Amino acid sequence: MSDLVCRQNQLSCFHCKEEEKPAIEKMHFNRGEEWKGVIAESELIFVLEGAFVISYDRYLNLEIPAGTFFLLPSGCQYTAQPLADISVLVFRLREQVQFCERFSLEILNRKKTEIVNQENVLEIKEGLTGFLSTLETYISNGTHCPFFLQLKVKELLYLLGTFYSNYSLALCFRSLLSGNFGFSDFVLKNYHKTITVKELSELSSYSQAGFEKEFRRVFGMSASRWLREKKNNLLYHDLNTTEKTFKEIAFEYGFFSLSQFNDYCKKHFGLPPGKIRKRSSFEGINVLAETL
Repeated sequence: MSDLVCRQNQLSCFHCKEEEKPAIEKMHFNRGEEWKGVIAESELIFVLEGAFVISYDRYLNLEIPAGTFFLLPSGCQYTAQPLADISVLVFRLREQVQFCERFSLEILNRKKTEIVNQENVLEIKEGLTGFLSTLETYISNGTHCPFFLQLKVKELLYLLGTFYSNYSLALCFRSLLSGNFGFSDFVLKNYHKTITVKELSELSSYSQAGFEKEFRRVFGMSASRWLREKKNNLLYHDLNTTEKTFKEIAFEYGFFSLSQFNDYCKKHFGLPPGKIRKRSSFEGINVLAETL
């Protein structure tokens, strides 16, 4: 009886109305069921069952097995294909990442220079399995209070800070590491909407000169170079994972002609668009990592 009363109270609570994109979501995909999109807010994805391959940023067909997790940063475009029926828990990071009151991403930023070019996929440690299992039960039973789920996101971050080394956390969260989380979060959420630095700065509260100065301080490189690298990642992703024509891709990324687009691909990827599409997945990962 008490369980029924609690459930009725939750259903009648204005604040507990289910969100379209809850802070934590359990998702299922069948083998061969492709899913794709652009990440609106950074997501930690924990693979509970099955395995899948995913392409995003500079990665092409990266295999993610059960018992692992990884981060998809805001603004990244992805395409995923299950190798078997899969079950995942998705944690959406809507607030500044804090592993405890005295342990933030800014501390991990000091480890940034130590990170080698490797995959940001981590194994789910035993200390997390009980938490994930209990949370899975809550969600399966219909718990969707946004305040409760946001508290569980914070609890997850505390557990990550407890069970993982600073290096592992820096590897996982490296795309979010900066000296100004608010600024970097804004950039990650909005860069794909623009083509030029001027357009991106106009979306912010900075003047263009102030934006470029803060950008260099936070990201350690010029805004134009960073945007070019991100543009290369997105362009390469479209060439390898979509059926868009070269003309469509060239127009979407601001090229004036197919010949200009062809020359750009040769310069930055070492191959023209047609040959990039024909490359094997394994070669694609290596080529992109080496040329960007």
